[in-house]
Amino acid sequence: MRVTAKELYGVRRARIEAERRALLARLAEISVQEHTLELELKYGLLTGESALDLLTGQIGPARRGSSQQSPGDGKEGQP
Repeated sequence: MRVTAKELYGVRRARIEAERRALLARLAEISVQEHTLELELKYGLLTGESALDLLTGQIGPARRGSSQQSPGDGKEGQP
């Protein structure tokens, strides 16, 4: 039994839509990173002495020994 051309079209169309949505999600992540960077510049947080908590919006001392990267910055799994 084989799939019809119409069914194959539907599968390929769904795959393209999934890729499009993944790209839009990545674009949204980049937008959040850019906005976070702007806030860090505005509030003088680029020195690393203080950090912005993205969940609460609070500015506090930077945690020593932990990564300063925000979630979803694409650096996971790198040494």
